[in-house]
Amino acid sequence: MIDRDSVSDFSYNPYEWKEFLKNASDIIFEKDSSLNTFYAWYDELAFQLRFYAISGSKYELPFGAKVQLVDSPIEFLSDWLNKPNYIKIDELEMDVKPTEPEAEYVVKVWVQERNAFGV
Repeated sequence: MIDRDSVSDFSYNPYEWKEFLKNASDIIFEKDSSLNTFYAWYDELAFQLRFYAISGSKYELPFGAKVQLVDSPIEFLSDWLNKPNYIKIDELEMDVKPTEPEAEYVVKVWVQERNAFGV
C-alpha cells in the first residue's frame, strides 16, 4: 500500500508510478517463485495505491467487488494522483435513505502474470 502523504519527493507523474509497479512485480517474481500473479489497484475508500501478489491466476483475485481488468495501471494511477486524499465534510451525507439502487462498485485492476519462462 502506498499513501501519497507518506512518500517524500512524491512524483505526480503516472508513468513513473507505472514503471514502479512493473519493477515491483519483477522483484516479487524474482524473490518468490511460488507467486504467479501480481496485481495493483487504487483503493478509493482508503485513498491508497495497493498491490499484492498471489500464487493463483488473474481469475482468482480476492475482491468482493466486480473487477475490471485494465491494460495499463495509468487508468487508475491518474485517479490516485489527481483526486484529493480526503472527503470534504460538506460532501458527507448523514442518514441517507436511498431513493434508487446504488450503482455496482467496480474496481480497476492491473495484472502482471509470470510467464512460462520465469518473469
